[in-house]
Amino acid sequence: MKVFFQVFVLLVAIQLLQSQDLHTRNRKAIMYYRKGLQHFDEGNWINALDLFSKAIEKSKNFYEAYVMRGNCFEILREFDLAIQDYEKALSIDQNYFPNLYLTTARLYYNIGQYEKALTYYEQFKNINQKSPILARKADEGIEKVKFALSQIANPKPFNPNLLPEAINSNQYAEYMPTLTVDESQIIFTRLLPCNECPKGNKQEDIYTSHLLNGKWQKAYPISPNINSPYYNEGAQTISSDGKFLFFTACNRPDGKGSCDIYMSRWNGKEWSKPRNIKEINSSFWDSQPCLAADGKTLYFVSNRKTNKEGSKHQMDIFVSHLQEDSTWSAPVPLPYPINTDEDELGPYIHPDGITLYFSSRGHIGMGNFDLFLSRKINDSTWEQPINLGYPINTYNDEAFIFVNGAGNKAYFARGSIKDSLMDIYYFELPQEVRPILTTFLKGRIFDKKTHQPVVAYFELIHLEKNEIVAATFSDLKGEFLLALPTGQQYALHITANNYLFYSEHFDLSGVNSASDPYVKDIYLTPIEHEETFVLPNVFFDFDKYELKPESYPELDKLVEFLKKNPSLRIEIQGHTDNVGSREHNMKLSENRAKAVYEYLVSKGIDRNRMSYKGYADLYPIDTNDTPEGRARNRRTQIKIL
Repeated sequence: MKVFFQVFVLLVAIQLLQSQDLHTRNRKAIMYYRKGLQHFDEGNWINALDLFSKAIEKSKNFYEAYVMRGNCFEILREFDLAIQDYEKALSIDQNYFPNLYLTTARLYYNIGQYEKALTYYEQFKNINQKSPILARKADEGIEKVKFALSQIANPKPFNPNLLPEAINSNQYAEYMPTLTVDESQIIFTRLLPCNECPKGNKQEDIYTSHLLNGKWQKAYPISPNINSPYYNEGAQTISSDGKFLFFTACNRPDGKGSCDIYMSRWNGKEWSKPRNIKEINSSFWDSQPCLAADGKTLYFVSNRKTNKEGSKHQMDIFVSHLQEDSTWSAPVPLPYPINTDEDELGPYIHPDGITLYFSSRGHIGMGNFDLFLSRKINDSTWEQPINLGYPINTYNDEAFIFVNGAGNKAYFARGSIKDSLMDIYYFELPQEVRPILTTFLKGRIFDKKTHQPVVAYFELIHLEKNEIVAATFSDLKGEFLLALPTGQQYALHITANNYLFYSEHFDLSGVNSASDPYVKDIYLTPIEHEETFVLPNVFFDFDKYELKPESYPELDKLVEFLKKNPSLRIEIQGHTDNVGSREHNMKLSENRAKAVYEYLVSKGIDRNRMSYKGYADLYPIDTNDTPEGRARNRRTQIKIL
């Protein structure tokens, strides 16, 4: 399964291949054993296993044959049988190859028999007197086992539910779920038989299902533009609004490496022909993209070498950013403590913009791949990852987690990555490992005069940080969906060619529930003489006319609007409520309009294109009898001249 990862099996007793000092004198046993070594060296595991078994039949205490047959069983994923052979070898000679204690301990750990794993790690510590490196490995193993035992003793509340047969088929593996932010559509990867495929007898395709009346409909292939008959497509991410699909495809003619990341856009009717994102792909394996809610940050997994000392071709999580010229920046690996010397995979950045969920077998866990979370402090610093705990994590592989916008429900795949046996589950996420709450805004964009749908660009800006936290487009039907992380204040900016700039203010600082989304249709006004629009995210302190820093994102968008429409002339208007004298309010409103005028001039807008004027309370747009009405009347407004 190339979209998953490339597997490296550590053989525990390679030196036995060259050994001349065997634990038997039986010539037939030795003959079978040496033929078995030849097949083993060529990768013919089944033939090698049969020959080692014949060697054991001829010599019941043939230490080396048990070890090498155990190697075959381990490679073939028959872990219980591998353990039996390793334990038999240790019963014959516990001192000949002490590393076998470590191998047996590791296998017990990987199948969840932690007490037995602890016993073998401790036995190795008692026997090994020469290698500090191996002693350290034993100490690390003991730490992992004790962690697993402590997690079992303190389980998390966990009630996993298998997604229905409409998604999880009986005969195929399903994994890598991703959903739109309103959870109305799921997209996932399915592994299918393929007798004619040039790269093996299985291939991956991307499937999707829609939730109708609370029931998932039968999944179907997402699009012939995306899936191909003979190659792998999978490991996908969909933007929170469902308009952009990033996915992995392998061995395509336009590929740079074994697997590359592609992008396709939904236009309201179908998915576009995919584009290879060549600036982030490499000659190595690149897969498992995850697009952040800002639409401009892409996390993915690659086995390319990193710059860290001793770096090998393990899987690491990388990040790239969309630049102003619409190309992606050179990918950089996430720093420690996210990436380790082992494999990390399946990154998922929540719409809150700071909570990263991922799978790792390099961080301390229950065995194999566990699920973790870490929160971003800044672009180069992350908190120490937190294991999601038992029984969310087990000795199985838990990977490819997706957490809904509300932060209370998670979808993930469980099973065996190596054996291609996985299904998709969902469960209620424990409180202590939830992200920041997120709600969403959905609706449609129309022309105010014709009521026809409009394709427009959206940006949600964190006012305090002046950072874009979400971005998207409406589709050909004018439909849009935008994630809104709660707990902060935001400016929503909407732009479209030949239409007036649209802005709205969202104060989510007191919101503590994401169960009720904002649903709103928005009407854009064509650019015409005498038309006006309000700038709701321009702020002043009470009775003052100095611009507050939270106003800058709004005014910067106005600068962009004016630069894109160089023929426009505008009047900047200041308006107040009716509290205070008319004379005072006239002066205050004019000074506020002037402050905006001077800011625009400082950003390169020609003075001759603009004028400013204060109107006090002469033109209210709401009642002055309520606090809410007076707040609306206090406004900065732009008029097209």
